[in-house]
Amino acid sequence: MIEQPEAQLYINRGRELVHLRQWNAAENAFRSAAAIDPTSGESYQLLGVALSSQGRLQDAVSAYQRAIALGLNTASLHVNLGNAFRRLNQLDQAKAEYATAITMDPELAGAHVQLARLLYEQGHREAAAHALSAAASLGPLKSRGQILLDIFQSEEDALAHPNEVAPLLRFGRALFKNANYWMAADVFRRATNLDQESADAWAELGKTLAREANYADAEAALRTALRLQPSHFDARDTLVDCLTSSSQEVAALAECRDLVKLNPHHMTSRTKLISLLALQGDITEALDECQRFRDVSPASAHLFGLMIWAGAPHASRPARPEWLER
Repeated sequence: MIEQPEAQLYINRGRELVHLRQWNAAENAFRSAAAIDPTSGESYQLLGVALSSQGRLQDAVSAYQRAIALGLNTASLHVNLGNAFRRLNQLDQAKAEYATAITMDPELAGAHVQLARLLYEQGHREAAAHALSAAASLGPLKSRGQILLDIFQSEEDALAHPNEVAPLLRFGRALFKNANYWMAADVFRRATNLDQESADAWAELGKTLAREANYADAEAALRTALRLQPSHFDARDTLVDCLTSSSQEVAALAECRDLVKLNPHHMTSRTKLISLLALQGDITEALDECQRFRDVSPASAHLFGLMIWAGAPHASRPARPEWLER
């Protein structure tokens, strides 16, 4: 096949946007790549990731299936397809995809873990434990098995203390770690019903709903957490991601400024602020934030500064700051 360098540029740009959780823009980049090279299985696979992250699961299934039809037939792709089917509650199809992935690559721990998760969700605890054992035996990813073990143990604790919020939060967090988001959301809702003044319960619910791309309900839950506890760092951090993912960049920038005030030395919140400023074209302020960031991480600040300055449109690019010359 003739190489399509322009398509690869769109793919690379899309990957950058995925890193920034700019799902809609990433989708557009991958669609552009696929339009230039309709035979690119990679474009459709990545398109499936962007669509799935927006909650458009049926479209994601179509994209993944198109990638497979084009020859990108990998075990990890079948796991992604299985995950989309699982979230659509098409559990037989999901189980078949996980089985295909395990047949293709028996040492792919993620496939065993996803199968164990599905079996657990269906109430097949013994079969889930068997799949979990297979995952836990695969070396470096053995910790994945520990996550499901934590689920079993925290569930028992929550059942033993039905009127306490803390065990429910531990159970919900264990489910969240295993990406059982809809189950985790149900547990966190139970926690908010038990104690409507628990900022932690509302924050966890918001984080979980955001992972399911239910951004409107996630934002409402996170703002409830912040009303109860304005200094709740995790709730505001998640709200920034939620607003960014739902293309509310102006609101995300305002929340991110408050996030940085809560912890000026937090590296991730600083980089989010810099990225949001650059995305909105405020190159001068983005560079100013990079310069302030030097107190936290001089090397990262210099690299970010160079990337932002070099990537700015020539017409709006400010003079190169002196501190970037060093």
